[in-house]
Amino acid sequence: MDMIDRANDEARRLESKPESHTPTPWRASKDKLGLHIFQEGPENRMVASATIMDSLTLSKYRETARANVEFIVRAVNAHDALAEALDSLLKAYSITTEYTEPDAMRIRLNAKKQARAALALARKEA
Repeated sequence: MDMIDRANDEARRLESKPESHTPTPWRASKDKLGLHIFQEGPENRMVASATIMDSLTLSKYRETARANVEFIVRAVNAHDALAEALDSLLKAYSITTEYTEPDAMRIRLNAKKQARAALALARKEA
């Protein structure tokens, strides 16, 4: 089996194996080689890298690349909170008669609070 066949076998194996993404939270980091995204925590594993050419003519693109990396990190880190907030809102607004009115109001207020916190996280207000 040659190198191409081995690579194709590995690609098929990876496609058939359900992978999950690197656990969050992630953080952005910059060094002289570019911008990087790391997993926070003891492993401090690199998730992605964006190389930036060091040229004055590319300064606009460096700022855009930096903003993109920061947006990716913010979106990834906010994902779980946003999904949970949406689940809570769906539950809160599909309440049936099994709840008394004070309980229903408490569930709705908690869902609203959770949604606001998730939006603040996604919008970098947290």
